[in-house]
Amino acid sequence: MVDYPLVWGIYRLYRVGGDVTRTLVNINLFRLVSHHSHSSPVNYLFINMKTKTTAIILSFFLGGFGIQKFYLGQTTAGILYFLFCWTFIPAILAWIDIIKISCMSEEKFNLEYNKK
Repeated sequence: MVDYPLVWGIYRLYRVGGDVTRTLVNINLFRLVSHHSHSSPVNYLFINMKTKTTAIILSFFLGGFGIQKFYLGQTTAGILYFLFCWTFIPAILAWIDIIKISCMSEEKFNLEYNKK
């Protein structure tokens, strides 16, 4: 069985800890996940985390259509980007998103976009 308070404790450490803490959490997470089924909440909790790299890549290649906004959970903004993609304004805003996300720390990104 999965110890759910332990899992949430590891998740909190992962979000606020530094690189060393993340490495230790990843090692312990691998041990937890490898001993449990694929339907475990542990897998769902960590596999569905959004990453800065993916958001930047989506902004670069598909930002004019607002795909990065859908990925980051901002559905209304994504729909507006898509509706106005013919004006190229969303493409300009996507470049601003790239700069904003690139300059954002990993902790701030996780707090803003990986809320549960």
